[in-house]
Amino acid sequence: CFLFSVRPQHVYLSWREGKGPKAAQVGTRSPFDLAVGKLLRGGKIRSVRAWDDERVVSIEVDSGGEELTLVLTLIPAHPEALILRRADRTILCRSRMNRDAEALESRASVWSPPETPTTPRKEPPIREELVSTLNALDSHVELGLQEEAFSIRRVDFERRAREMLKQSRSRSKATEAALREAQAEPDWQRYGDLLKNHLGNPPAVQTRDGKAFRSVLDYETDQEHEVPADLKLDARAQVERFFHFARRKARRREEAATRLDTFRESVARLEKLLADPPANLNWEQLAQAERAVGIQPAEEARDTEASVGTSKTKKRNAGMGWLGKRFVAKDGTMILVGRTRDENSELTFKHARGNDIWLHVRGKPGAHVVVPLNSGKSAALETLLDAAHLCIYYSKGESWGKTEVDYTFKKHVKRIKDSTEVSYTGNKTLIIEPDSSRLKRLLAQETSS
Repeated sequence: CFLFSVRPQHVYLSWREGKGPKAAQVGTRSPFDLAVGKLLRGGKIRSVRAWDDERVVSIEVDSGGEELTLVLTLIPAHPEALILRRADRTILCRSRMNRDAEALESRASVWSPPETPTTPRKEPPIREELVSTLNALDSHVELGLQEEAFSIRRVDFERRAREMLKQSRSRSKATEAALREAQAEPDWQRYGDLLKNHLGNPPAVQTRDGKAFRSVLDYETDQEHEVPADLKLDARAQVERFFHFARRKARRREEAATRLDTFRESVARLEKLLADPPANLNWEQLAQAERAVGIQPAEEARDTEASVGTSKTKKRNAGMGWLGKRFVAKDGTMILVGRTRDENSELTFKHARGNDIWLHVRGKPGAHVVVPLNSGKSAALETLLDAAHLCIYYSKGESWGKTEVDYTFKKHVKRIKDSTEVSYTGNKTLIIEPDSSRLKRLLAQETSS
């Protein structure tokens, strides 16, 4: 089996014992491929020649009593393969076919070999370790290909990690600003408590510098306090408004603090990954690093293709851009978790796609969990159980006992108008008794990453 490359800076010709890669049964074959099978199959190679100062290799073959030559032009910008009749160098077939009939007729039907250089040529040194055995060069080329493939994947991982790190830092700063704004709001709870104590005889609304307020007495300190007032609301409605603002402030502070912790964890995790990149040819470590930034490792993508059929499979890097909690099921499937209203909304309506699996605890507010899937793939039961356990855990339901978790396709999840809530249809239900060992395995990924 001959192997050759026409990539820039990586031009080579090598060989390997055995029949080489097996052609796809459903793949189409070019006219040149058919000609190779017809003219050269079963032939015997007489010699191989690399032309001086040229990226041209000629292979002389005796096939069926006819002397033929296979010429490979290994020029990256203009690669070509020819099959010649050795006696008169007549071109029997070529890999480059020009569809323009006139241009095709005008092309020479006889191959002209490269000219012999007139200037003295310095022979390149021979690397004895590569020609000591038949498979030495093949092993060297294979190692080079492995290192190059590893380098390409590692560069892609590092690029993605740097992008996510930049995004995490930016969102961390924005969340810090939101947290400061929430903390700077007035003490609505205190206002509500002070005014509530005077609902039997509410103070009159006063105005100063265009601002309305009520002057109320704090019975604990025996001091007067000015409480903001809305001219359109009576005292009871004003108290309800204060308590509503107090709950909103508490929710904003809690969600901002949670998101800030998430982004800081993401920054620390990504900085650690970039500071300690995968060692050369450590494929397992590289795969773990790829999963940590939402890239599906190449071998898992191939397994996915094989499981659902290549003709209808559309590969996808799961969780790209999601900076919140992420976990990996036993089969390598990504699981994404939203913990606050903002995270839930972002995960469900910005990152999840129509045929992703979406999970939520039935009848209670809580976390949104998404299992991203490639086109045509379904989630395994173990993956659904992992996702359901995470859904219960991040909904603070560890002590609930048996819990119902609904799951459906994300395309069946709709946002309720003028609300932060969602509705969903077409769901099925899992009845989960929390398994501490399963949760321990999943939550251990946070510390390991």
